[in-house]
Amino acid sequence: MKVTTLENVAGRLVEETLGVVRGAVLWSRGLKKFNRGGIRAMEYMTNEDVAEGLNQARTDAEKSLIRQATALGADAIVGLRIEIIEMGAGMYQASAMGTAVRTSELTAAGVPAFARRFELSFGKPANDTAEIIAFPQRRMAGGNAELRTA
Repeated sequence: MKVTTLENVAGRLVEETLGVVRGAVLWSRGLKKFNRGGIRAMEYMTNEDVAEGLNQARTDAEKSLIRQATALGADAIVGLRIEIIEMGAGMYQASAMGTAVRTSELTAAGVPAFARRFELSFGKPANDTAEIIAFPQRRMAGGNAELRTA
């Protein structure tokens, strides 16, 4: 699954938007609890330990987001946004949000893959040739459009 912060995926065309997907994970700074409830102790952590824990929380939130998008039938997530919020007392929430989309491959010429079948049946589109197609011009005369030939 492709995941990007941009609004499209490089080399692919967004064909269908399936909806907003979210993933959230709570992470605490080393709280140890008893089996019967209550806090037993708080571990002391270095800055590197906190950074590693928050990165793991971000990764877990993104995995949750990908699972939700896969369930919708998406093959990419665009507009990814990740937030980490301190909720107090060493508790953090990592949340990831994005838009699940279905995409198709672009050809080398930048034409969507699904449009290739039209090229085969109708020939090349007029704007891909070097020809200038002359269209008859119309001019207004007395409120009516008249056809003027060159």
